[in-house]
Amino acid sequence: MSRRTPTICAIKPNGKYNFSDLEKAGGIPAVMKRLEPLLNLNGKTVSGKTVRENLKEVMVRDEEIVRPPR
Repeated sequence: MSRRTPTICAIKPNGKYNFSDLEKAGGIPAVMKRLEPLLNLNGKTVSGKTVRENLKEVMVRDEEIVRPPR
C-alpha cells in the first residue's frame, strides 16, 4: 500500500505542520477521506456503521495540510 499511497499529510517530519494542525484540518477522518479509494468501505466500525457511512459527511478543512493524492 505504501508504494501506491502518496504522502498526503504535510505534518512533521515531512511538512511544516504538527498534529494539532492536522486535527484542525479534519484529523484522521480527513486522512481516511483522502484514502477512500484504497479502503474497504464495507467494513463495520465500532459505531455500527460502515466505513463508507462514517466518511460520507467528512470534510477536509485544510487542503494544504491534508493534501489530495496526486
